[in-house]
Amino acid sequence: MSNENKKIRVTCPHCGKEFSLEEAYVGNAVNLINEKEFNNRLNEALKNKSNEWQLKWNQKEKALLKECQEKLDKEKDTSNNLKIKCKELETTNKSLENKYKSDIKIAIKDLQVENAKLKNDNETQIRMFQDKIKSMEEFKSKQSVKDFGESLEQYCFNQFNTWKSNGAFPTAKLEKDNKISHESGSKGDFIFKDYVDDKEYVSIMFEMKNEQDTTKTKHKNSDFFKELDKDRKEKNCEYAILVSCLELNNKMYDQGIVDVSYISGYEKMYVVRPDYFVTVISLITNLAKKNISLQYQLQSYQHKNIDITNFEEKLKAYKESCQKNMSRADNDFTNAINEINKSIKHLEATKEELLKSNNQWHKANNKIQDLSIRSLTYNNPTMKKMFDDARKK
Repeated sequence: MSNENKKIRVTCPHCGKEFSLEEAYVGNAVNLINEKEFNNRLNEALKNKSNEWQLKWNQKEKALLKECQEKLDKEKDTSNNLKIKCKELETTNKSLENKYKSDIKIAIKDLQVENAKLKNDNETQIRMFQDKIKSMEEFKSKQSVKDFGESLEQYCFNQFNTWKSNGAFPTAKLEKDNKISHESGSKGDFIFKDYVDDKEYVSIMFEMKNEQDTTKTKHKNSDFFKELDKDRKEKNCEYAILVSCLELNNKMYDQGIVDVSYISGYEKMYVVRPDYFVTVISLITNLAKKNISLQYQLQSYQHKNIDITNFEEKLKAYKESCQKNMSRADNDFTNAINEINKSIKHLEATKEELLKSNNQWHKANNKIQDLSIRSLTYNNPTMKKMFDDARKK
């Protein structure tokens, strides 16, 4: 360093007067001004950076909280919708079940009424048949000896055709049985069949038996049951009816129409007097039609029951599906909560790191604030001496 101090001319901006200053002194002043400005800028930069990070942290925290809340609301809505649908299905199922039960009760009651009415009608017709029993004797008295054997078949055939011509039995057929059995060598007299929608729903095998009072060997109706049943089965007929003038003084057969199934052991077998020939056909066809109607109704109710069963099975399957969805939703809800907790923990850790970094910045700032020539020259005699000499000059 030179012993001569260099002078610098400085003009005052206020008064315009010039004066001289030592160059070293001016350098020290400039250094002090630059050091203070640096500290101010550093503090301002630290403050701005801290505010910027704090703002980003707040924005990120708000965005995560909003996203978590939206997920929670969505899961709650899904769960509530599933519960509402299950409740609606249960209500619908109960309503349909009550409706079907009510319909079935009404139908059963109607069937009971129809059955009672049919029973009364049958009893009325039977009483009417009993009133005609006396006509049998008149029928026999009018027959000649020559025509007595064949007249019963013709009489019954004429009775059927008369009723058919007046509109009865429009889809029925009464035909002679001309096919002789290969096993027994016998055949019936007539076969009756009736149809609904071109489908046979009833069939009857008829056998006609008659004899004169002067015949020495008297036959009984039971003598022909076995052969009649065999002919019925070979011709695939449902009913077997013996139209008989035998045992006229038998009170049981004189009733007109007699069910001999429990006596003979042959199912669906009847013995009737000739005057009840058309009547027994009418009774059997009406009963068969009622049975068809009942079968259709029963099938309808069975289909309804099947529909109820199918609906209950579908409802059960839907409930199970809803329960699975609710379980999955619950699991997703729990997983979402866990993810949120993890995110919160991660953010808290990030916050801790930022706070630690902020503390380091504060410490650095404090150190900068404490920075001075005295602290720099502490325990440094050479630098201290140089600064002291600079001050003296």
